[in-house]
Amino acid sequence: MVITDVEAEHEQLTAMLKLLKQENPQILTIVITTASDSELVIDLINQAQIFRFLNKPVSVRLLKGHVHSALQRYLIFRQTPELTREHRVQRTEKVRASSLGQRILDSTKTLRERWFGPGS
Repeated sequence: MVITDVEAEHEQLTAMLKLLKQENPQILTIVITTASDSELVIDLINQAQIFRFLNKPVSVRLLKGHVHSALQRYLIFRQTPELTREHRVQRTEKVRASSLGQRILDSTKTLRERWFGPGS
């Protein structure tokens, strides 16, 4: 699960969220923002399949409910792996081929290998 705050300078963060979802369809993302950019929201829903979108200020009770829902969804994904395959997003070569995309992919590969070992 990823919980992130997206503000005006969101290009790098949205690229990261898209790439993370492409590489790990089981990731569930909750986006928090003060921005009311409908194009940003539509882009994140379509290409990063964000799980929830919350406007600031955020109610702690509401956030806890969304976190609980995301954890329940994750458990369902673990029990039924074919559901994860249904949540795959289309690969966007434009983002992947960019220098930013390559840096993000390299960083996530390094993290994955540190946590789970080489070749994971």
